Amino acid sequence: MSVVSRRIVVKPDATQPDLGSRVRDLDVLRALAVTMVLIEHSQINLLFWDARIARGWLLNGGFWTGVDIFFAISGYVIARPLLPRLVSIRDARIFADVAIRFWIRRVWRLLPSAWLWLFAALLLSIVYNRSGAFGSVSANFEGLVAGVLDLANFRMAWIYGQHGVGAAFVQWSLSLEEQFYLTLPLLIVIFRRFTWLPMAILVVSSFRAMSMPLDMMLRVGAIAAGVLLAQWSMHDTWRMCEPTGLASRRIFGPILLFGCVLMLIALGTSALHIVSFRMGPISVLCAVLVWAASYNRDYLWPYDSSRPWLLYVAARSYSLYLVHVPSYFFVHETWFRFAGRETPGRVAAVGIVLSGVALTFGLAELNYRFVEMPLRNHGRRLAASFVPHAMEITR
Repeated sequence: MSVVSRRIVVKPDATQPDLGSRVRDLDVLRALAVTMVLIEHSQINLLFWDARIARGWLLNGGFWTGVDIFFAISGYVIARPLLPRLVSIRDARIFADVAIRFWIRRVWRLLPSAWLWLFAALLLSIVYNRSGAFGSVSANFEGLVAGVLDLANFRMAWIYGQHGVGAAFVQWSLSLEEQFYLTLPLLIVIFRRFTWLPMAILVVSSFRAMSMPLDMMLRVGAIAAGVLLAQWSMHDTWRMCEPTGLASRRIFGPILLFGCVLMLIALGTSALHIVSFRMGPISVLCAVLVWAASYNRDYLWPYDSSRPWLLYVAARSYSLYLVHVPSYFFVHETWFRFAGRETPGRVAAVGIVLSGVALTFGLAELNYRFVEMPLRNHGRRLAASFVPHAMEITR
């Protein structure tokens, strides 16, 4: 029978959540993670006059660990449907079909919005940058080239602390994810049911001191932990280890959630010195949160009244991540044009913060509606039509 005449049929597993459904606790984690990143980057980029919300360790630089929560979620969500499709493949043509359609979806999911804001950062550094908030034109051009080539993390490691990074520095994490997912299908086909082995090695390797910028820009421990969870979820022991005790009291899940987040912030802040190998515990804590969320039982956040807002933020988390730094810099530049280098008073400071938040959410909404979702859906259609009928895969 011809390769293009068969049809994909992945046998469902009754013990697993529907792979096509939204896992609401994962959305809670997405909303929390992007909020942490917005807070982290506000301390210098929005509160540009060096005001600190608090000088203690809690709000002193530990919120960057929200990125690692994103990594763990991404590792789980991407690997969970991909693993059962690839572990049993023996034919290179079938692998090419599944892998290329996966890569097509990832490209249209991530790159259009990312590239749009790379170009926007460069444009704003040219036309709206009297204060220098957006950095130099050359730094933004370098960031654009590195981002388009998916090398932004290597650029960040190279120039960190020595050269301007521009307004799109958050794109380093997108480059890291894209590099990982370019290789993940290959790793699954090579190691098959032993895919857990290289993932476990990556997690264990994160338990070492990471003193060099390149170590931090290549940290994949949390992503690998998410992939490990995805593979574990295909085994009977995953259901046996379900944390049903979290459902016995509504407060238990939120205690676990905020307890883990508090420890993540403590590990991440420069004000505390807990361990030299902090990325290892950070990866594990992120994996614990994704593990509790993966059962789709609302263990982490059982409160329906606040869920619509959390789901709204979660759906736009990617857009929020891309637009928040340019939004902060735009507010900084606008203040400079009206008040020069004058330090804002309390009322003005509140206005600056509210303006930054409003602009961030406004631009994120526009990007989500008119760029991210239309092109994501286009990518899905393109991937579905890449091969008229794919081959049959059964587990």
